[in-house]
Amino acid sequence: MRYFIENLFSLQPQNLIPDAVWMGIGLYILVLLACFHSILYFSSLRLLGKVLWGVVAMIPFLGPIAYASYRLKTSESSLKEIWASHDKTVG
Repeated sequence: MRYFIENLFSLQPQNLIPDAVWMGIGLYILVLLACFHSILYFSSLRLLGKVLWGVVAMIPFLGPIAYASYRLKTSESSLKEIWASHDKTVG
């Protein structure tokens, strides 16, 4: 058990299945493509902001997480604005 835990924390797995590795790489590429699609077509940023988020998204693993967190934060604030404007029109 100790040998297993040492390999786990040193990131040296004992049995890597090549199909699983390729699937992980493919999923990561799909996540990157989704980030870039969102940056280019759905964000209301200027060109510099889009370029900066594109660079951030290229940081392995942390970039897509940072961009997703940013989009969640902005969507939540946009939703609050929509609700506030809806309350003003109804009331």
